[in-house]
Amino acid sequence: MKSRPLWLCLLALLPAVAVAEGGSGVLVRVGSHDGYGRVTFALPPRTDYRLTQQDRHVVIQFGGDLRIGAANAIPHNVVGIAGGAGQATLDLAPGTTLHDWRYGDLLVIDVLDPAAHVAADSPRTTVAARPEGARPAAAKSDAAKPAPANPEPAKPETAKPDVAKPDTARQNGSASAAPPAADKPASGDPAAPKQEPSPSPAAGANNAAPMSAASPSPLPDAASSAPPAASSTAEAEQALQSDSETDGELDIRADPQLGLAVFRLNNAALIVLDQPRTIDTARWRDDTVFGSAVVRTLPAATVIRVPLDPGTALAASRGQHGWRVAAVAQEPALRPIQADVADDRLLLQAATPGAVVSVIDPDSGATLLVGTQRNAGQGVPVQRRTPEFTLLRSWQGVALEPDGDSLVLRPTAQGFIVSGVSALSPATEIGDQLARSIGLTREFDFPSQPTEALLHRLQRQVLEAAATPVLARGPHRESLARSMMALGLGAEAGSVLRVAATDDPHLAASPTTQALASIAALLAHRPEEASGLANPALPQADDIVFWRAVRLAELQPGSAEAAALFAATAPLSLAYPPEVRDRLLPLVAETLVAGGETAPAAALLAARPRDASLDLARAMLAEAQGDTAAALAGYDRLARSRDQSVHARAAARAVELRLASGANNVRQAAD
Repeated sequence: MKSRPLWLCLLALLPAVAVAEGGSGVLVRVGSHDGYGRVTFALPPRTDYRLTQQDRHVVIQFGGDLRIGAANAIPHNVVGIAGGAGQATLDLAPGTTLHDWRYGDLLVIDVLDPAAHVAADSPRTTVAARPEGARPAAAKSDAAKPAPANPEPAKPETAKPDVAKPDTARQNGSASAAPPAADKPASGDPAAPKQEPSPSPAAGANNAAPMSAASPSPLPDAASSAPPAASSTAEAEQALQSDSETDGELDIRADPQLGLAVFRLNNAALIVLDQPRTIDTARWRDDTVFGSAVVRTLPAATVIRVPLDPGTALAASRGQHGWRVAAVAQEPALRPIQADVADDRLLLQAATPGAVVSVIDPDSGATLLVGTQRNAGQGVPVQRRTPEFTLLRSWQGVALEPDGDSLVLRPTAQGFIVSGVSALSPATEIGDQLARSIGLTREFDFPSQPTEALLHRLQRQVLEAAATPVLARGPHRESLARSMMALGLGAEAGSVLRVAATDDPHLAASPTTQALASIAALLAHRPEEASGLANPALPQADDIVFWRAVRLAELQPGSAEAAALFAATAPLSLAYPPEVRDRLLPLVAETLVAGGETAPAAALLAARPRDASLDLARAMLAEAQGDTAAALAGYDRLARSRDQSVHARAAARAVELRLASGANNVRQAAD
């Protein structure tokens, strides 16, 4: 077992340091806009609500033990807002109309001005909203709700830039509104993503869907977006602005033809637009992520360089009015851009390719060939090297660093073609396995950073948790526990989660928190304490299945059921941080072989050819494939290992194999 510094083992205890008592409730944000006011509630996941309106008095009741905080202001057409335990109340101005809708964990209440709506035939009394993602019981209940019209407000004299708003066709109840023609993938493109409808206010709580990389539909900022005012299209296309009021998000107003590429270079990220634009960076000045961004306008492109921490990634999404780039703590789920070689050309299969531009690496001065895309959701998950170029890992589009002057990158209907390639190195097994892991769903993610960066992150999280009021420490402690687990500190992470559950009964009753504590127990070699993974209330995510298989394999070594579960989810083990990966890989590989899943085991072992911790699994695989000589050679070598567990298992398997093959008789085997 690896020794750990004592101070690192004690970090779990620091969040329990007493601080001044205080409380925090559900965040309430408001905004006043042309034609309507907006009130937004940032709710915990899967929170129900029920809205009741009598005349101009509105009561919103929330499920669970919530406290609604105070609003930061009052919209122009709302008389008063009050929070409290489990509910909030609104008093509306005369003649206004209320419209509620959900996007993810946001509940949005739009109050339309008298001039911005058409009065409904009958007054609205009570509407019961379902939790996020719930399906309506019958179509009749949705059809009975009046669909609020939202015509354009009066045009002011001064033109203003467009701001994103929900699609008008969807507001009028059309479920089959087509996306803009420019966003449609090229005909016959097998890699083209399926377009999904975007959430809109008229969609209501029943039809709201979370944004995904495969179907980008960015939500306008809950307290800042408004219906579009009169604007000049030419002016909107000439000026590129950041209208995001959310820290760590960058909104780029653009026409559907603007392509985007996003990738990392050392300690910075490059956001490349395939058109020259003038960008005003004044509004980014106070942003913690984009405040240090540097914009460079080229004759055929615009490059935004953003200093980026190792543990931060960028996720790009496409909306009707432009792009949104957000800083996220976990790598975004992307569909990999596949590479195929034909003659001297390399085809990078990508949907909706944009233009190819040449930019300069600000650090090395090297020339980069960058292929942009007009839709989000695809990237290059693993860096690839050839004698002629390096294909960089990307979050959007492709970025290629050539080592010569003869390379050409150009767009086609199927993606991008690299001409002048003599041979592309074959995809590595680990690259294929990591590409497979991208398509697997996850409920839990752990920060994947170098150890030094993780230690700094851990120290910061300890201080943040200690400085937070006791009743609000739960989320901070969960984040701290994930960082500890990424460092392999399963027992310490479990201690933090137990303290968090003791102080916060909501966390104690949460199935996801119980499952996270169970994962910590598995990393600490305590499978008997991991019963929280068996909770049927947990989502049916692939990583939940994977961790259930880990528990079963530890409780029942060589379980065929665990092997079958690993066969579908084993690539996840390679995508975890190194300490977690190294803890899990031997168990996964040995269980796959013992359970008869030899093909997935061979693929996993091929992905880690120099990993000595997998040598016992390699010997077991050789035995399963009938190669007795190779298996015995492996067992005999491992029988001299200083690891007592490996020594005992290898020696026992060698004796059993010699007895089964007839090399030894019963007496010799007993001796």
